Amino acid sequence: MNRTLNEPARGIRIHCGLPKTFWVYAVSTVSYLFNRGPSVPMGFKIPEEVWTGKELKYSHLRTFGCNAYAHVDPEKRDKLDTKAIKFYFIGYGSDMFGYRFWDDRNKKILRHCDVTFDENVLYKDREQKIQETTKQVGVELELLKSTPKDGTVETQQTPETVVEEPEVEQVTPEQEKSMDDEMRSLDKNNTWILTELPIGKRALVNKWVFRIKAEPDGKKWFKARLVVKRYSQRKGSSMKEINSLKASLSSEFEMKDLGAVKQIFGMRISRDRSAGTLNLSQEQYVEKVLDRFRVNDAKPRTCSKRPRVVALALPNLQLQGTISPSLANLSFLRELNLENIFFHGDIPYGLGHLPHLRVIDVQNNQLKGNIPTSLFQHWRVQVISLAFNKLSGEMWQGPWYVPELRILNLRNNSLKGIIPPSIGNATKLLNFSLFGNRGNIPKEIGNLSQLAFLNLAVNQLTGFIPSSLFNVSSLLAIALGLNNLSGPLVLDEGNIVSNLESLSISRNQISGHIPSNICQLTELKILSISFNDITGEIPKNIDCLSKLKEFSIGYNPTDGTIPSSLGNISTLQYVYCVSNRLEGPIPPELGKLSNLIQLDFEENYIKGQIPKAIFNISSLKLIALTLNKLSGRIPTSTGLHLPNLEELHLTGNALEGEIPAHITNVTKLKYLGLADNFFSGSIPTNWGNLRDLRLLFLHINQLTSEHELPFFHSLADCRMLEYLDVGNNPLNSILPNSVGNLSSTIKFFEISDAHINGLIPPGIGNVSGLTTLVFQRNNLMGNIPPAIEGEVPTDIGGLKAIVELDLSSNHFSGMLPITLGDLQNLKILNLSNNSFSGPIPLSFASLISLEILDLSVNALSGTIPRSLEELLYLKAINVSFNDLEGEIPNGGVFANSTLQSFLGNKDLCGMHKLEVPSCPITNSGEQSKSKELVLKIVIPVLTSSSLIFFLVSIWIMKQKKKGKSKNVEKFWEIKTHQLISYHEIQRATNYFDGSNLLGVGSSGSVYKGTLSDGTIVAVKVLDLENEEVCKRFDAESKVMRNVRHRNLVPVISTCFSDCIRAFVLQFMPNGSLENWLYKEESHLNLIQRISIMLDVAMAIEYLHHGHNSPIVHCDLKPANILLDEDMVAHVGDFGISKILAVSKSMAHTETLGTLGYMAPEYGSEAIVSTSGDVYSCGIMLMEVLTKRRPTDEEICNENLDLRKWITQSFPGSMMDVVDDNFFPEEEQITSKSEICIDSVIQLALECTKETPESRINMKDVVTSLNKIKITYLGTRI
Repeated sequence: MNRTLNEPARGIRIHCGLPKTFWVYAVSTVSYLFNRGPSVPMGFKIPEEVWTGKELKYSHLRTFGCNAYAHVDPEKRDKLDTKAIKFYFIGYGSDMFGYRFWDDRNKKILRHCDVTFDENVLYKDREQKIQETTKQVGVELELLKSTPKDGTVETQQTPETVVEEPEVEQVTPEQEKSMDDEMRSLDKNNTWILTELPIGKRALVNKWVFRIKAEPDGKKWFKARLVVKRYSQRKGSSMKEINSLKASLSSEFEMKDLGAVKQIFGMRISRDRSAGTLNLSQEQYVEKVLDRFRVNDAKPRTCSKRPRVVALALPNLQLQGTISPSLANLSFLRELNLENIFFHGDIPYGLGHLPHLRVIDVQNNQLKGNIPTSLFQHWRVQVISLAFNKLSGEMWQGPWYVPELRILNLRNNSLKGIIPPSIGNATKLLNFSLFGNRGNIPKEIGNLSQLAFLNLAVNQLTGFIPSSLFNVSSLLAIALGLNNLSGPLVLDEGNIVSNLESLSISRNQISGHIPSNICQLTELKILSISFNDITGEIPKNIDCLSKLKEFSIGYNPTDGTIPSSLGNISTLQYVYCVSNRLEGPIPPELGKLSNLIQLDFEENYIKGQIPKAIFNISSLKLIALTLNKLSGRIPTSTGLHLPNLEELHLTGNALEGEIPAHITNVTKLKYLGLADNFFSGSIPTNWGNLRDLRLLFLHINQLTSEHELPFFHSLADCRMLEYLDVGNNPLNSILPNSVGNLSSTIKFFEISDAHINGLIPPGIGNVSGLTTLVFQRNNLMGNIPPAIEGEVPTDIGGLKAIVELDLSSNHFSGMLPITLGDLQNLKILNLSNNSFSGPIPLSFASLISLEILDLSVNALSGTIPRSLEELLYLKAINVSFNDLEGEIPNGGVFANSTLQSFLGNKDLCGMHKLEVPSCPITNSGEQSKSKELVLKIVIPVLTSSSLIFFLVSIWIMKQKKKGKSKNVEKFWEIKTHQLISYHEIQRATNYFDGSNLLGVGSSGSVYKGTLSDGTIVAVKVLDLENEEVCKRFDAESKVMRNVRHRNLVPVISTCFSDCIRAFVLQFMPNGSLENWLYKEESHLNLIQRISIMLDVAMAIEYLHHGHNSPIVHCDLKPANILLDEDMVAHVGDFGISKILAVSKSMAHTETLGTLGYMAPEYGSEAIVSTSGDVYSCGIMLMEVLTKRRPTDEEICNENLDLRKWITQSFPGSMMDVVDDNFFPEEEQITSKSEICIDSVIQLALECTKETPESRINMKDVVTSLNKIKITYLGTRI
């Protein structure tokens, strides 16, 4: 579901306090309001208002979750019983009376229509109110006839449980006789019940109401109830005089008997839901019945001198069967309304030959087949509404003759074919709505001189948008979104007489520029052209559209700056310029837009400071500036003048300074995203004012806090909070007990890589709604709190909702709690890089939802439980680097596992493909002893284990840098390691087409691809025939799961199957460092080279020192350094990297790196350590300065290596060996430049010393390069 329905639905449900059970009803309600209520594209009007110009009432609209009081039928209750039952409104049906309610007493969802929404008028006259609000079909037809230009036919009906009586003050003799007869019958039988007239009711004349009675043999009868009441109360009358009679007459008859009734004053056939389905199967009698009455209002009426049916309106009765062809015999029929009756079958062809037919409305049924061509050759028909059916075939391609047609609604069918040009003959057409067709938009639509609303959205239309559309002066709204239209948007040259208010062409393939003469659309209020291929700049004179309310150009390659004239459009309410190529500053003039509600410039190249005036626009509800290049500070007054602000998105910029203290004064704030900036200072401690806050993202900054993080105490007052991330900040503190006071609504809680020490407070178990808990890469220690594993009081409930739990890279110890097996919803469990000991609990086999299990780099012992084979959804398991022994199971997830999942254990054996020793075959005596030994070990362990553990976490690696999708960031950060199928990779790379090939290496190929959401990626496909390469895949996958840094290549996903092993990586448009060094057309100056090597050094420093277990890259070289659009370097290719155990500083390897970049100890002793990466970094420093490879033929011919060759020239003659392209020809080489180069070479020599112990570490490298860069830049200034 997209954000348009998702967010409002969630909002109305949460606002009324109803549980998630009512999600679908909330979505349905939002959809109803969008379709039936006023909308932004219509200028806050609905289509009827647009083409009629009349203001409509919306009194039927109700607040989701409001109280409703259903009246109890007086004949079904005693006098002292309650007269109404309290329900809760949860949605609309197919028509305005189709309300749905929640019966909290009986825990049922029902549809009841005899309701009052105001408790104060419960006992007032409901009939009077109903009579005032009920529309009369007969009157509407006369109105339509007398005012052909309006063409409006209202179809609102009386609620089906309300019986409308005719209003008369004087009864006719026939009525008097009927009532007297019924009163006499009171003394003759016991089928009549005398009741008092309800308070506030008027006594009215008699009425028949019919119900179905089903016999045991399956035969259905109609049961009639005659309701008899005296006429209206008169002044001075006593209660006895006005007592009414309500009679229940149990007579049974068939439908044909109804036709024998001579006269019916007012009648409504309504489906009684408790009595089954009304089936009009006796078709031969239908005409007789309908010939006797009019289903419209309650007043007595006949059809003319002779009984004639002129209107058949039975909407929302949910009748069964097909539309009878015999209806075509009602030759005087003007209106046929069978909306929402669940009819199936075809539309009878003969309906199009009814000479007087004006309206045919059969929408919301299950009709199929073709549309009768006769409907398009009917000279009187005014309304054809066939929407929401299963009609197929093509629209009539022959000549149209519908001179009176005003509304044509064919949406949501399965029609195919093109829009016929002859539609231009329907010259009185006001509204044309179509769905699911193909072909071009015929230029003949420009002949529809009275057309007010054109809705051709969500089709498969191709070709250009006819420029003639903009010459239809009556046209108010054009909706062409979600098609395949192409070409430029062209307005006819010359004067355009246009009243167009809404132009929506989003999600097409429109190209070219915004038309220069768009200013001729002077009445335009909505301009929506997002998701196209529109280039060029926003017109500087955009303020010529002085009535514009919505300006939406997002997701186009539109460039240039934001025109300051945009600030002159005082009516502007919505500015949506997301993912364009806009640059430059935000004009201060935008601060003048006093009516602005949403300002969205996300994912652009906007720089400079945010104008202070923006934060003074009191009408603003959303400010979204994520993923730009904004800098400076947020004004300290931010929050003082934003009483309506609900969302503030500033993630992914270069903002600095403290978070303004007044930000917590924005009491309506729901989303605050300040992540991935340079904010510093303390995290505010007065969040309690933000009662509606749902998402708070402060991660990846330099924020600090006092001891025990006091801001958590105020966050406990944010009872709507759902998502909280304060990770990647130097908090240097312990988690306080107040964490347990966070709202029960919180779902996502991350505080990773924040230097958190000590224990996890037991109170974490109080946060019962938590589904994701991420505490990875901290210094937490001790056992897992009992609260997390489920041992909490029953009134708290624990964290039973947990789905993802990640406690990796901490100092946890002790045994794994067996109660982890109680977490039935857990999908991802990552406890790697800790100090857990003891066996893997057998209870893990109860984790029925588990998909990923990572227990690597611990001290676990014993065997791998065979019961883990039974976990159906388990896709990946990693138990490497423990002390496990025994046989590796071969079923379930183990059948597709690789050696990388089991490396570093004591004595595992099993399948040959895992390259572990085969398990020895033991005799029965040995097996018996073995079983006895297992029992002696396992049983004491299981019986002595206490219920200790329940925790939550997340396998979600969120995007921490620019270039990621905005839509996900607004909910939470993008997940890395998304699931992307092989089919999606094929589609993204155009089935690995050669035109998308970026390069070929020894391990495979790299392709450029585009995912379905538009994300451009690089797909690294490994060579499956190379066994060594396949092993590297597992190693690289493992490493990338545990790392996240701005200078590492982000892995979006991995794809593993029998036919492919691939990495989906963030695309780096500037390629590799190797290309920039050795391609003739590429040149890097000195400062660029130093900056790139500083980026590389920071990435390697993070791998070495940012984890409890250091990670060694093992293959640093220019080909593995990729450059993004800003020339920021990212280290990639972790195929032969190693994770060192916590207690070890080095390891051995059988896989060597690249010749020339390897440290000496790699080749001689196969020793892997962090010092090896330092050596490779030093070689690269030399290479980027000299543009000489370490395997340079000239150097090797002299029996030298790169280090020795440079040493010969250092320090006196370095300028003779450095790259000639360092400096432009016009720039002189200064002594300062030489000092800078000498400093880098000196650093490189320190990195490449012979023995590992004598080399500096990467922290020293980063410090030195930073100092060199700052000194060099300072001298140039």
